[in-house]
Amino acid sequence: MSISKLALENGINANLLFKWRQQWREGKLLLPASESPQLLPVTLDAAAEQPESLAEDPKTLSISCEVTFRHGTLRFNGNVSEKLLTLLIQELKR
Repeated sequence: MSISKLALENGINANLLFKWRQQWREGKLLLPASESPQLLPVTLDAAAEQPESLAEDPKTLSISCEVTFRHGTLRFNGNVSEKLLTLLIQELKR
């Protein structure tokens, strides 16, 4: 993707985006310490109920589907359960 197209899609001046990219490559732009990625503790409850698997539905469909978004493309090929396909369509309608 070109810098100009990316800048236009995000409402940023292309020259400014190019400058930021160059500064990042040169190590001149760093994240503040407060914004550095951090690991968080996670505790799992073994007794928690597991959700119904959408992939193990006996009603499966063999499909080939491609959905194009502004920043990428989502492709499905092969067997997809009816429940999963219904859920995906509902989410895409949002």
